[in-house]
Amino acid sequence: MESLSVQDSSTAYVSKVPGSTNCLAYSEDGTYIFLGHAHGLSVIDTTSYTCEGLWKESDVEITSIQSTCLGSSVHLLSTVDDMGVSRLFVFHSQCSLHLINVINKTDDINKRKVCLKFEVSRGGDYGAATMSCNSCIWMEVYRLPKEQWLKDHTSDTHSQSPPGLPGPTLLMKITAPKIQRVANPTNGFEIPQTKVRGGQRACLGTGSPDLQPPMRGGGCYVPQHVPKAPGHQSREGKQYRDTYRLCTSHFLFEVPQVDEWKPPEGVPVAVCVWWSGGHNLLQYPLFTTSKDKDKSSLVKHAEAEAQADMVWSSADVIVCSAVSHNSRYLAVGLTSGFITVWDRHTGLLCATVPLPVDGALRTMCFMVLSPPMAPQDPLLPRAHLLVSSESGESHLITVEQEAVTHTERLVKK
Repeated sequence: MESLSVQDSSTAYVSKVPGSTNCLAYSEDGTYIFLGHAHGLSVIDTTSYTCEGLWKESDVEITSIQSTCLGSSVHLLSTVDDMGVSRLFVFHSQCSLHLINVINKTDDINKRKVCLKFEVSRGGDYGAATMSCNSCIWMEVYRLPKEQWLKDHTSDTHSQSPPGLPGPTLLMKITAPKIQRVANPTNGFEIPQTKVRGGQRACLGTGSPDLQPPMRGGGCYVPQHVPKAPGHQSREGKQYRDTYRLCTSHFLFEVPQVDEWKPPEGVPVAVCVWWSGGHNLLQYPLFTTSKDKDKSSLVKHAEAEAQADMVWSSADVIVCSAVSHNSRYLAVGLTSGFITVWDRHTGLLCATVPLPVDGALRTMCFMVLSPPMAPQDPLLPRAHLLVSSESGESHLITVEQEAVTHTERLVKK
């Protein structure tokens, strides 16, 4: 037995959990902590510090876990174990913890896909799995039947999972694009964001006179030379090109537009993906719209490779990324030490910030400051981005109107 220690301002509590804990996640309302460990999964109540749910399997060791809320007191958990098997669980406060689906289940071990990562969208409508098999890596996007899962688990109060639950539906398969090297634009950071129209890519972006020619077949542009941020020390590009090509994804929600079709509230409309060693953030739609704006349908490219409908290009290799809570802003960190922030509402690059840090950029996330530091224009909201590097430095970047940025160092190395 291992101990989990939770401490507030006055008292420390210790709860016993089985086995060695490898990962944890917390519910969006802060009520529960979900622990992945050797031999299974545990749910800890943050008020009583007692174990409210337990799933045990002797030969399973959970190595990653993510949670999202499906509804009142119902939580969806996605996990990956040390053998690359991804599972989905539903936890209800009244009917315990249930295993509802194994994503890459197969009877033939030689044909089994190894899941490297599985993430679910906020609200549990979609899931994205990074798969590997026979030295190939790709990403699969699934539509999750959350309405049926929610209905069955809120109506069933028994300790057993309801039988015959529907499984996820595979919508698309995304593979790493081919890399095409081209000459560097006049300004290395004014590479336009482009949108695909009938196989051609039309510029929506920065107004640079040196625009990229149309691309076909999902290729990626790689500038031949990129300036470095002042004082920045980064890894050599060759080290990134030789790494295993993993992918990072973000589910994007609707940014309000005038006179355009709107998907169901709170449901993602697209997924954006970038690959390790790559320069581009590729956006894939989850819905298609017809001439009648009141009609829409899910895209489905399960049998063919999906094609990106939008490309957010960067001048250097992407090492980290973040999306704001309202999905309006996209931010990427580059090996050169630059941070670029895009505005999805306008389709423009709204900030390019050099960070003079030692070592490569590591993580970034958008923050919501409460209360706001100053009154904001609802049409041009202020964005706060927290960035950390491998050297231990942390910076808070504030992007305001007319691309005005402020950078504050929070933690020195």
